[in-house]
Amino acid sequence: MHRPTFVVFDKIGQRLLVADSPTPLPVAMENPEATSVYQRPTIADCRIYSISFVNGNITTVSSGIGQRITSITSSASHIFFASGKRVSTIRRSDNHNEKTPPSLEALTGGQISGVAADAAGNLWYADENKGAVAGPLVVE
Repeated sequence: MHRPTFVVFDKIGQRLLVADSPTPLPVAMENPEATSVYQRPTIADCRIYSISFVNGNITTVSSGIGQRITSITSSASHIFFASGKRVSTIRRSDNHNEKTPPSLEALTGGQISGVAADAAGNLWYADENKGAVAGPLVVE
């Protein structure tokens, strides 16, 4: 794990879901006198991990998933995460990224700062730029 940025308890999986933001990576130096040169992490460097409540094992759920993750939530069959201006999904059954459901592709607006799933598996989200909470979006 690089730098944890968001954590949520996954009640169904009895685990913590933790998003990380990678630390800068060293690169070749243009100036031989420089002591260190860093590049910004690529947007594909973020990961989501699970930490088991049973044995403490850390497992990578998904990697290369986007910009800084601002929120994670889960339903009976999906893990949802907000990154930038989008919400993406991971199948709970096999931890594979899913094609974005049509209801989530239609999101317009600004920075998604939070996501939540209700008991029916529908998604709610907070748009920081619009100052609004919207939902429910049917994704099941």
